[in-house]
Amino acid sequence: MIAAGAAAGAIAGRKIAKKLRQDEEKKINAIEDAVVAQRDYGDRRVYFVGGGIASLSCAAFLIRDCGFPGENITVLEGRSGRKIKDEILSFKLFRNAAKRVSLIDRDGKLENTERTGLDSCDRIKLLRLSLSKEAGLYGMTVEDYFGKDGHFFNTTIWSLMQACYGIKECCSLVEFRRFIRQRTEEISVMGRSSVKTSAEEHLCENDFVSEDIEKYLEDKGVTVKNGCEVTDIDFAEGDAVTAKCLKIKTVEGEGEIRLRDEDICIVTVGCVTDCTALGDTDTPVGADLGHSMSFELWKRIADKLPGRFGNPEPFFERISDTSVEGFTARLKGDSALKEIINTDLVMLKDSNWGLVSFVPDKDLRKDLSEDEIVISGYGLYPEQIGDYVKKPMKECTGREIIFEYLHQLKLDEERISELMDAVTDVIPEYIPYACGAREPRRADDRPLIIPAGSENFAAIGQFVEMPEDATAFEEYSVRSARTAAYKVMNIQRPIAPVTKNSGRAGTLLRALFRFMR
Repeated sequence: MIAAGAAAGAIAGRKIAKKLRQDEEKKINAIEDAVVAQRDYGDRRVYFVGGGIASLSCAAFLIRDCGFPGENITVLEGRSGRKIKDEILSFKLFRNAAKRVSLIDRDGKLENTERTGLDSCDRIKLLRLSLSKEAGLYGMTVEDYFGKDGHFFNTTIWSLMQACYGIKECCSLVEFRRFIRQRTEEISVMGRSSVKTSAEEHLCENDFVSEDIEKYLEDKGVTVKNGCEVTDIDFAEGDAVTAKCLKIKTVEGEGEIRLRDEDICIVTVGCVTDCTALGDTDTPVGADLGHSMSFELWKRIADKLPGRFGNPEPFFERISDTSVEGFTARLKGDSALKEIINTDLVMLKDSNWGLVSFVPDKDLRKDLSEDEIVISGYGLYPEQIGDYVKKPMKECTGREIIFEYLHQLKLDEERISELMDAVTDVIPEYIPYACGAREPRRADDRPLIIPAGSENFAAIGQFVEMPEDATAFEEYSVRSARTAAYKVMNIQRPIAPVTKNSGRAGTLLRALFRFMR
């Protein structure tokens, strides 16, 4: 009763605090609206290096919240094929699937996810980690902390976190600590409930980028140049960080863009989708990954700004740790749905590839006919040999990936044959740096959004440093973009704080009861 009363009081207190915060934000925004209305940016220009979610959302914040003219914004994107809407759709599909999750064991049986599987030692370690200071955790992995063969990696809660968030044993312990502190509420209901989580509310507060952003920017006159790779950036001499020239490469050849004193350069540092390779039903993904545009540019800038722009090497040098391979299979006939567990997300927890799958809502796939379904998923360990197809996932054709997947469901051979005949198309997608932002690092390996001494230069994306915020979630990119937009334009508008559910009494109680099971 005391605990329930404390939780109720905490909830009431949160509502009052939220109402006061919203009122204060309205006042501040009204003042900033008046300030922005009086501004004249003249012919000042902003150049974005990279055309992903971070850059496009930052451009939108500049226009909407800072009153900056869209026709003075240019986005330089080195890739010419993949578009932002593809990235957004992928996240929408995954976020739609990540509310409930089921685990299937090596016998094809559903596991009971009511209990976490944690023992006393695991609970103590999780509590100690959550309360630890980050200073002593840099350079360590989750495996270093819990032990290579630790009991924790055999628990239900670990499998659920892997399925929902793609966390691996080799991930940074600092990032894992931030994750469990930031996502305490989600973890406390994982595998048991599909209630709306605070993270979804947080996404709304952060103005998560929608599929319409490209049209919005186009209507505002923003110039997006695809196939325009920025290979280097020259800076003015002296202690201040002032970008002066962008070296570019297009199909027409090499060139440069000169920046004037009043112009601004905002760079997406690193890219988790660099060197992404596609296969098809009968062809594995390409073996030649090519060069990583974002890594090479980041390295050149870091060499020119020692101590101010981080170090990209820890995030891009271990592909065996950072790679993930996704797949999307199109099948004829809704009868195939009978073989998929009726929850949002399924993890085949004893699969060597670490297979996770889900069936997206049909209203998210406008290209499907009435008698078609799509099964999407990914393998956390594409470098490993399959249990039924005896080669690494990244060397498999789309058909072989589905063959392995159906066998992991422990269907009989006749049913597998029927479903294989129903497969019309499979697209494997190998992403070598998918988990790169979660690699173990030193405290100064990630650059600040505004580097020390910067006069017209900012960094955004998954690889910048934002204290207490857990990377590899799309709202991380959006938060970095919003922060950069406000800072470079000297705007005082409030930004939604990093969710710290670990400090809320009600959340802590729910998590405590959950972890004791």
